Amino acid sequence: MQISKIILGWLVILTILAVNCKPAPILAQTTGSASPWLETVNKSGLDQVGTTAYGTTTPKDIREIVVQIIQVILGLLGIVFVVLMVIAGWTWMMSQGNEEKITKAKQTIFTAAIGLLIVLASFAITWYISNRIIYSVTGKAPLTTLGTTP
Repeated sequence: MQISKIILGWLVILTILAVNCKPAPILAQTTGSASPWLETVNKSGLDQVGTTAYGTTTPKDIREIVVQIIQVILGLLGIVFVVLMVIAGWTWMMSQGNEEKITKAKQTIFTAAIGLLIVLASFAITWYISNRIIYSVTGKAPLTTLGTTP
């Protein structure tokens, strides 16, 4: 009974995500210029905002984008660790001396800690490799700390 409730809960969450995350159709048609929206952006000053924020109007290399995506995913996995720790702590606190629940909570904490170590190792490896990729692509000096250049 408990497992079917969990499965049902996950199905509801996945259904909500699937309904809310579907792509929206674009029905606009252009007239005249091939990209009138780009001209509007340039006239409104957003191009200058991009130049100020990123230091260039040239697009980023795909390798830099992939590295950033990997780092975001690893950051989200860190959030999963925190959630698992909170759930395990809650289970332990609400166990009321039940040894089975306490053992389950301890096991969850242990596996979450192992998962965190794996994520941190992955993050360190990704950070090192991204430094090498960014240096080879842009010629910029490698990052000294996460996200900053010297």
